[in-house]
Amino acid sequence: MHPKLQPDTIRIKVLYKSQLDDWYNPTGLCNITSIASCLEFLQANRRSNYGQFEEELYEYALNQGYSRHSPTDLARIVRDYGCRDNFKTNATIEEVKDWLVAGNPVAIHSYFTSFGHLIVGVGFDNEGLFIHDPYGEWSSTGYRTDLSGAYLHYSYRLIRNVCMPDGSFWVHFISK
Repeated sequence: MHPKLQPDTIRIKVLYKSQLDDWYNPTGLCNITSIASCLEFLQANRRSNYGQFEEELYEYALNQGYSRHSPTDLARIVRDYGCRDNFKTNATIEEVKDWLVAGNPVAIHSYFTSFGHLIVGVGFDNEGLFIHDPYGEWSSTGYRTDLSGAYLHYSYRLIRNVCMPDGSFWVHFISK
């Protein structure tokens, strides 16, 4: 058996979405914004023609009684919008890389904030993952919300420390 061959670098052209322009809760909708970014990339059909996709998903979640804080409810939203979400609590970085090679984004649970934070994996290289962070650019001193969070490069060490502090790696493997 031979290991899978992967390119050294991959970057998927996923539209970056900032949570800071969300109408309902600009500092608390990383989860819905990240899911919207993935669904928009996969060309999921919207149910309305007004506002941003993330605002539509927020209203949809409320109307369905879903919690935007629940990974299983986020997966339900993805499925309700016609896509697949294989949510895993024990994912590996290799699985994430394989998914990205296949051309699909991932939504990754993390602790870049004390409450938890959802980011979108959009690529990788030998040193780390390329991330769309809907809140801006993170550093060890906090967030720069005045900077774009598009295609940030987070090292594998940082991903392990902030996304898997207890060894669990919670990832939404989203596809059409």
